Amino acid sequence: MQEIPLSNSDVSAIAMTMYDLGMLISNPETVPKQPEPIPGRETECDLAVLGVPFANSDEAISSYVTAFWTRQAWHPQNPTGIGWHKLGSTGWIIGVPEAAAALGTLNHVDTDGARVAGRVQERFAEWKVAPEIWEAWIALLRLAIDTQRPLVISAPDYEGPWAIAELLDAEDYRACA
Repeated sequence: MQEIPLSNSDVSAIAMTMYDLGMLISNPETVPKQPEPIPGRETECDLAVLGVPFANSDEAISSYVTAFWTRQAWHPQNPTGIGWHKLGSTGWIIGVPEAAAALGTLNHVDTDGARVAGRVQERFAEWKVAPEIWEAWIALLRLAIDTQRPLVISAPDYEGPWAIAELLDAEDYRACA
């Protein structure tokens, strides 16, 4: 499976479980600032970020899009997990090093599986989420590492879940960073 639809509760249960297990890291002070859209061309900037082709695209728009996705893909040089902010809103790219660090922490803290199972049971019951979501999330992180493809928490393009966690294709416009 290369994507998982996620409700707000699903993401909350995943994030809180990851926090409990030390898989999330906090570093908001070092996250680059959001680039400012080009004055008078804000709509064009928004469309370009979404990958919508249009006639007025130029170097300035291209530079804005690159800056936007560079920020979205940002991670520390030597991550020890996934930045907590990346599970708080859509559009953030989770790099392969972040996924590997998070899974490395998971493997380190729980050699027999009992601690993880307890945390998943507790947190997922708290958010009224099926524990299978955790299993799918961990499988997606492992697939990202195996395929060397980053993940994105993207907004769905239809009514339904809060977000979709999906692997990025190399040609995806969001992989430019």
